[in-house]
Amino acid sequence: MRDQAVALDDSDERHRRGQAPIRDIIDEHLRYITWDEVDGSPMRLTLQQYPDVALVVIDPRFGWGAPVITTNNVQVDMVVRLWRAGESLDAVAEEYGLIRDVAEAICCIAA
Repeated sequence: MRDQAVALDDSDERHRRGQAPIRDIIDEHLRYITWDEVDGSPMRLTLQQYPDVALVVIDPRFGWGAPVITTNNVQVDMVVRLWRAGESLDAVAEEYGLIRDVAEAICCIAA
């Protein structure tokens, strides 16, 4: 499936006119998708707005397709809600079994 998605014309004519090859643009975004090795279908999407310390993905197997933190599959929204309700970052981290840096990174992106 991935190969079909990027089977596009990247002719020399586009390069001469100063246009970026569409394949490069698509490949840049497709690198955030994890593909099934058996049938080639997309399995999960890594959300690039979150830093590496707080890896967040959309994976239909966890969190009903809502963004989840990969270390414990807790929905990002649950972490953010608790913080917005007035809990400290330390309390949020403890509640969800996260290190404080992860809780802080998640909440900073949401703020």
